[in-house]
Amino acid sequence: VIANTIKFRPALPKSKMDSMLATPTWMEDYGKVSASFPRNWWRALEMSAISVDQVGAVSTWWEACSGNGGDGSNPTLAGFVTSRGAKVMQTLEGAEAMHDYIIDSLEKL
Repeated sequence: VIANTIKFRPALPKSKMDSMLATPTWMEDYGKVSASFPRNWWRALEMSAISVDQVGAVSTWWEACSGNGGDGSNPTLAGFVTSRGAKVMQTLEGAEAMHDYIIDSLEKL
């Protein structure tokens, strides 16, 4: 991805570019989604904030920001979206439908 999207100045040596182009990216077929909340509800429920869901579009959720001082102000969960999940999410029409889908997915965990 980097070799195809960033222009290096000065240009990198050909051997470096060839190496980057030949190296697979282990997460290349995943997207990410994040959801921020006014409070850290998962900790209040004594949940670990890590979940693996093999049913929904978002396959794994984790705590990206606790919101407890040191690492940001908004408690946030982030998740990986697989290519299968991306196909599901592409059928959603508009930001509100995406929001509702994500919140519904979190409620089912």
